[in-house]
Amino acid sequence: MRYLSLIILMTLAKMSFAQDPLLLNSYKKPNKIVKILPSEQIYLELNPDTTFAPGSTRKHNLTGTFINVVSKEIIMNVTYENINTEFLNGTETNLRNDYNVKDTSKFKFTEMRNIDLSKISSISFSSKPNLGHKLVSVGSAFVFVSGITALVIAPLISINYKNGDFNTNRYYSVLTGCAGGLAIGIPIMAFSGRGLKKYKIKHSAPDPCDNDYYYLINK
Repeated sequence: MRYLSLIILMTLAKMSFAQDPLLLNSYKKPNKIVKILPSEQIYLELNPDTTFAPGSTRKHNLTGTFINVVSKEIIMNVTYENINTEFLNGTETNLRNDYNVKDTSKFKFTEMRNIDLSKISSISFSSKPNLGHKLVSVGSAFVFVSGITALVIAPLISINYKNGDFNTNRYYSVLTGCAGGLAIGIPIMAFSGRGLKKYKIKHSAPDPCDNDYYYLINK
C-alpha cells in the first residue's frame, strides 16, 4: 500500500509539472499547425497599448525562453524586454531591460512572466533552434580566434626579440589566415540568423483577403 501511494504521488507530481507545447493554427491553411516546444527561444510582440497616456502608443516586446502554456497564458523566462512609447506631442521614450543574469543560488534566469495569449500580436522563433545555436557558436569561434590572432598574436610572433626587427612577411602571412577565418565565420553567423520566422497572430477570424495569420491553441 505504501508503494502504491508513492507511485500515485509521483504520478500526480509529474502531471502537475507537465509542460505543454504552444500550437499556432493557420487561418489561411487550416491544416497547417506550427508547434512551439518548451525551451524554445521566442520573441513576442504584444498588442500596442493606447491607454498608458492620452494620445500615446506603447509597443512592448519580449525575448526569452518558452516554458509552458497554462489555460490562456504563456509562461516564459524573459531575458530581454523592450518598451517603446510614443506620446501625442511627438516625443518618444525607449526602455530596455536586460534580465540575462543568472541567480547563482537557483541556477536559472530570474524574470518569469505569465503573458495573456490575447495580448500577443506576433511570435517569432527558429524552426531549427539547435542547428541555429550550433552555427552561431561555430561562426563566433572563427571570428573570435581570427580577431585575437590578428590583433595580438600576429604582431607578437612577428617580432625578432634578439635584434628588435619586425618580420613583415610573417605578419602578413598570419593576417592572411585570419582573413580566411573571418571570411568563414561572418557568413556562418549571418546564415544562422535566417532561421527566425515571424508568425502574425489574430484572435478572431481575419478578412479572407488578408488571412495570413495564426491563432493560438494549447494541447
